[in-house]
Amino acid sequence: MLTTFWAVVLLWTSVACAAPRTLAERFAQSQPFLIAHRGYQPDAPENSIPSFTRAGELAYAAIETDVRLTKDGKLICSHDASFKRMFGVDLTVETTDFENLRRHVMKKGRKVETYPAEKLRPPTFDEYLDICARYDCVPFIETKGPIAVVKPVLDALAKRGLLDVAVLSSVPIEHIREARRLSKSIFVHHIFSKPELLDEIAAMGNAGVSWDYPDPTRAPRDLLERTHAKGIKYCLRGADTPEAFAQQKACGCDYFPTNVTVPER
Repeated sequence: MLTTFWAVVLLWTSVACAAPRTLAERFAQSQPFLIAHRGYQPDAPENSIPSFTRAGELAYAAIETDVRLTKDGKLICSHDASFKRMFGVDLTVETTDFENLRRHVMKKGRKVETYPAEKLRPPTFDEYLDICARYDCVPFIETKGPIAVVKPVLDALAKRGLLDVAVLSSVPIEHIREARRLSKSIFVHHIFSKPELLDEIAAMGNAGVSWDYPDPTRAPRDLLERTHAKGIKYCLRGADTPEAFAQQKACGCDYFPTNVTVPER
């Protein structure tokens, strides 16, 4: 009986150790690479501890969040520069100290009334990374605000050994350039890119883009083909209906940001 027990333990350990770790290995898996946009929003407010946790429980490949730098240099997860929409207070992240921001509680979002106040304070970047680690999800990070946010995000990832696991994305191309200048191993993803930037992004290596086509059938095939031909991965807008998801797969998308589509078990 003891021998059988240890055989099972050794088998489980070998499987766990063999599980994909790097982003490249995860991309190579057969199942679609689904990204929970700001966490799983149907069950919790966006960019909250509950939305991140729910995304992990549902086994998303990645959990996306938006990261900003407070006035005193702390990293928190918030899509908006202002706390007015989600928290009901007219405070700007970049001009407010962390402790002041953390005392506020989310007022908006799905099922917000079902969660305790402590779960609805603005998450720190470390809290988000802890949840990603707990559920073995890729951190898919969108840097927001001034370019100064890029370095502390990369420093936090480096400290945890996540530079070859995480994704750093941003709308401003300057953030992407800064990320590549500081790290050769982080996967960079340019949001709503432009065709004229393809050569530059290809030269960066280990990169992806999103193309701004809400209707996948309108995405130019020649543009998609050129993107892959240059070694760049791509996605389109949110895969939020079965039809859009199927169309994006037919378009050859490498990953799929979504607000609602759930991974198959």
